[in-house]
Amino acid sequence: MNTNYLVMEKIIKMILLALLLTITSIKSPAQNKSSMEGVWEGDLRLKFVWKIDRDADGNLSATFNVPEQKTFNIPVQNVIFKDDSLILEINITNQIKAKFAGKYDSNRKIIEGNYIDAQGSYPMTLRADTHFLETMVPRIDTSGQKVLKYRYKIPQKTNDDWQTVSLSEAGIDSTLINKLMEKILNESFKNIHSVLIVKDGKLVLEEYFYGYKHDQKHFIASVTKSVTGTCAGIAKDQNLITDLNTPVCTYFPEYSKASVVRKRSISICIIC
Repeated sequence: MNTNYLVMEKIIKMILLALLLTITSIKSPAQNKSSMEGVWEGDLRLKFVWKIDRDADGNLSATFNVPEQKTFNIPVQNVIFKDDSLILEINITNQIKAKFAGKYDSNRKIIEGNYIDAQGSYPMTLRADTHFLETMVPRIDTSGQKVLKYRYKIPQKTNDDWQTVSLSEAGIDSTLINKLMEKILNESFKNIHSVLIVKDGKLVLEEYFYGYKHDQKHFIASVTKSVTGTCAGIAKDQNLITDLNTPVCTYFPEYSKASVVRKRSISICIIC
């Protein structure tokens, strides 16, 4: 065999081997992911929990949560991760803005930095945690994996006197219900804590998400004011209350000697 041919064959093999090694060393976007995705927990008087996700195109998104205040899934406006530096910017309200800025330590699996708001800058270390995972995603299975496929079940009968029947028994097409549930599960529709449907006085659907359950009290914040205002309006209409400027203590003598004077002067219209 020609010596030049053997040399050329050897060179070609070496080039092909080099190309093969180069190709296999290039990581796909999925392989090149950081360890940012997941649930991160930090302490600042309360537990601050950040849930970071990555979409199919490699873009990061996040939500901010304070479980002890029943505050969940506040969208993070900007998620920036570059050279192991992470910045999370949130607008809690139009007036209240905050930011976490830190450095990712891949060896210790922590993010050390500062939580910054209008009050100042506070040291905060984020640690990967799955303790709050149930409250971070709509639903997880027993192995801790996110549930994306919905399976309908008839609402459980309890001692609350609600009659329960299936969707089909109630004459309801389950197709749109299944689509709705799966949009909640894949977070196309966010922050839905429960969905209940009643038809003809019977409960046909009862589903809970983000760790909520049927016997769990829900944090309702200022919704209470609406209920109080409605009750006060009904009482006024029925002449049970003659003047909305009447101090509340008038109707609760046990509180008429409240230690704080200004509390004694709180009127019905103020609390409504």
